Amino acid sequence: MQLVVVKFRYSTTFDHWATMEDIDKSKCKVCFAVGILVKENEEITKVALLYSEDKGAASNWVDIPTPCVLSCEVVKEIDWEVPNV
Repeated sequence: MQLVVVKFRYSTTFDHWATMEDIDKSKCKVCFAVGILVKENEEITKVALLYSEDKGAASNWVDIPTPCVLSCEVVKEIDWEVPNV
């Protein structure tokens, strides 16, 4: 399991009238997701804020189209022991 920081392009929408000059200046947002990397392939990168290894479940995740990923930095390899409480 890996703790990661994913930098990615996120689509941006606008809801007002603008000149073509202003429209040409608009750009996608660059965003960051931090968490547990739960899936990564050529189509999708999934990062979860919450993860329970003993339950094999996650919560509060984001699906990022992998072609939008600018970088994926591994902060730490994780091999936590999960005690039964």
